Amino acid sequence: MKIYCVNTNKKYFDERWRERFFHENRVFTCCLKQLDLDLIEQGDLILAYHNDKRVVGVGVALEKGRQEDNCKNIKTLAVNWLWYSLNKKEYINLESIGKPSFFNATVIDWTKDIDKVELFEILAEKISKKGAKE
Repeated sequence: MKIYCVNTNKKYFDERWRERFFHENRVFTCCLKQLDLDLIEQGDLILAYHNDKRVVGVGVALEKGRQEDNCKNIKTLAVNWLWYSLNKKEYINLESIGKPSFFNATVIDWTKDIDKVELFEILAEKISKKGAKE
């Protein structure tokens, strides 16, 4: 299992797209970033990253990426979200789970950068406090 950051920043997606990520149990990439989803395998962990160094969702990839129906510019991937939040005050601070590398990409392999024990402890706490999904 690898751990991937999937960027949901406003630069790439407006708030409606971020809501689609969670409500449709999917992640999306568009235009030139489509090939990035090909890195993710079934069973990999997905961290939905949003502005200000915060993770707003954690899920498991259910498949490889595929073209969105009727749209050649969008690739999509099914995800079982273990936890997510649309509340701007509820998130996982990146500094609490390691100091992952950043570069201009939609999908980033954070497997070596994340403190997995800390991530799963925080995730378990969030799920037990508020249920699996808000």
